Amino acid sequence: MKKIAIYSIVGVAVLAIGFAAAFFLFSGKAEAKKVKTYNYDMGVFSTNIGGTKNFFKGNIIIASTDKKAEKVFTEKNAEIRDIILEIIIQQKPEDMVNPGGMNSIKKDIINKIKTRIGIDSIENIYFTDYIVQ
Repeated sequence: MKKIAIYSIVGVAVLAIGFAAAFFLFSGKAEAKKVKTYNYDMGVFSTNIGGTKNFFKGNIIIASTDKKAEKVFTEKNAEIRDIILEIIIQQKPEDMVNPGGMNSIKKDIINKIKTRIGIDSIENIYFTDYIVQ
């Protein structure tokens, strides 16, 4: 009977230590660090899409984690606008009106700007006030 009591106490102690260690390890990781982002307004875009009579018009903002990227966005504005238009023109209208399609378009824009302009600090692309007809 003494052995059972000792094993029970040891088992509870081991479990308590395990829970305490898990709490300690995961409690610090639960809080994600907020990264400061800087928004650059690329302005209004309007173009036909998908080789059809469908039309896109909207404002696009680039979010970057590097404040210095704004200078590059300003200097390369025409080239970046061309990249964005090139991608939008190739889209199907139905892709531009569903969340999955828009996320794919955003990733394409980010990847192409990173490749052609060499800016790795782009965090996100925001489409604001846009319409697809």
